[in-house]
Amino acid sequence: MPFTVVDPEIAFSDDGTGSLTAMVSGCSSSQADPNQCTPLGAPREVTLATFSGVEVDPSGEMTIAPDYAGVEVTLPPEAVPQSKGTPGWGAWPQSFVDFQLETGLSSYWYSSGGAADPKKPPLPLTIDFAGGEAPGGGSQPPGGEPGPGEGPGPSSPGPGSGGGAGSGSSAGTGSGSAGSPAATKPARIALAKNAELGAGGTVAVASLACPAGAGPCEAIVPERLAARIAGKRYLLAVLAPAKIAAGKGASVRVRLPRAARAALGDGKLTVRLLIVVRSGERATKRVAKVTIVGQG
Repeated sequence: MPFTVVDPEIAFSDDGTGSLTAMVSGCSSSQADPNQCTPLGAPREVTLATFSGVEVDPSGEMTIAPDYAGVEVTLPPEAVPQSKGTPGWGAWPQSFVDFQLETGLSSYWYSSGGAADPKKPPLPLTIDFAGGEAPGGGSQPPGGEPGPGEGPGPSSPGPGSGGGAGSGSSAGTGSGSAGSPAATKPARIALAKNAELGAGGTVAVASLACPAGAGPCEAIVPERLAARIAGKRYLLAVLAPAKIAAGKGASVRVRLPRAARAALGDGKLTVRLLIVVRSGERATKRVAKVTIVGQG
């Protein structure tokens, strides 16, 4: 497979909607030459699945079906067009399809009119809240591995039994065994909600704090973040230090290129990205969702 998925994170809102995000990386390949593998660069965050009509029961286990039927995606002219002529047509989330446009597997993740279209919707996702959250633990990475032949059907976007996530806007990570020393404290991530663009088109989306008395922390964020402004796609730079000294703090900032700032004007843009800070063997993960206010 020319791509991998790590650090899945699921979150739900009070209105019954939710999303499953993860970091993806991989290489560019093609059906004509499956052995070709051109690395795509640093890992990036994508949305693997969205949910609607969810009633969260934190006392046990639940199974939910990701959105697919009726989901439209925007595709470049050279891509296989999305087929909307059969019942159940749809697509995986736009950011995931955008990533697969680069791997060469794009039409595996939306209805394209082929015989394998019925196999493309994601399978239901089962979440076991009893697993809780364990420092240093991790979920099995979700996968979408096409089989042989035209338009192979992807598998479920998440593990058969994932870690719990609280209700509201909180997020949870998969359960696992805690292997970090008791003396190692977790790093802290404070998220912004609304922020105005500053000089050079930058805006702070999170503040990071590395605990004292331990070694340096490692900050992991995507290098680029895709955003649509007035119907056009822009790549925003994500700025954060790779290392944070013990007892020190740092910030995660997003920088809009000049063309994106001009397109935004005095409007608003909501961005979303996964931030991971590792302190020893413990990892703190938060999904930042920040509304950026343009300056006109």
